[in-house]
Amino acid sequence: MNAPINAALLPGKWLRTPEEDAGDTLVYRPASHPLPPARWRDGVEFHPDGTMSGLKPGRTDIAQQRAGRWCTSADTLVLHWADANTDEKYRIVEATPDRLVLSR
Repeated sequence: MNAPINAALLPGKWLRTPEEDAGDTLVYRPASHPLPPARWRDGVEFHPDGTMSGLKPGRTDIAQQRAGRWCTSADTLVLHWADANTDEKYRIVEATPDRLVLSR
């Protein structure tokens, strides 16, 4: 079993960097990180109080915001979006101030 992740590293705005994804892993970088140009990047902002907001492209590429809650347990991140009936669960592979790697 992996060591528990320091959940204090998660609050902030993270943008997905699919060019860094490998296999079933998803890589996110802080919004302040210099990223190569892209038409669109999914993003999520984790708030310290356990709430979150997400951005996904809409049908016309206009951002659609989503609200929800997040929590961690050991090396697992659970996302509960207000507009969804089921939780999304990910294994946290890496969590540093500069990089968040999740596995499906």
